[in-house]
Amino acid sequence: WYEIRNLNWDIYLFDLFSNTEKRITNHTSAQQNPTIYGDKIVYNDQRNGGFDIYLYDLITNTERQITTHLKDDLNPRIYEDKIVWWSLRNRNAGDYNNDIYLYDLSSNTERQITTDLNSQQYTTIHSDKIVWTDWRNGYNTNPDIYLLDLSTNTEKQITNDPNSQYDSDIHGDKIVWADNRNGNYDIYL
Repeated sequence: WYEIRNLNWDIYLFDLFSNTEKRITNHTSAQQNPTIYGDKIVYNDQRNGGFDIYLYDLITNTERQITTHLKDDLNPRIYEDKIVWWSLRNRNAGDYNNDIYLYDLSSNTERQITTDLNSQQYTTIHSDKIVWTDWRNGYNTNPDIYLLDLSTNTEKQITNDPNSQYDSDIHGDKIVWADNRNGNYDIYL
């Protein structure tokens, strides 16, 4: 989790086995939005001005910067050796373009996942599937859930209701999301 215990946002970890707490970050800038997989934690870090993606390795107790762009890279998620996030790096003044990116730790390569001129964000990953909220059918009016299967490089639209669906998560072959088709937000699978 992240909290303002020391006058700025830092990342903390609680080990259920040893019943101990550990402070992960100790920089004077903000570190936020952590997620963990195995012995790796990824998070946003603002030490270079905008938000970049950082990785902390619990085995080696070392930190590594993943992105270095001037515009914000936000809300990273990790599964095995793959990190996904949404980025403002392709955004121009007055538009809402956010794109999804993937970083492969095993090959140290970055890949842009989405290229549509509308916004894609709230991304998550499980196994070889990336899921996100996509506004290509109308910004602020009709966000839908999309999926990319990395093993086949095939993209699929998951929802197509004219109301809002967003903030998805995936595990195995199940996707959940918040859905406003009944006039209030419910959870769908």
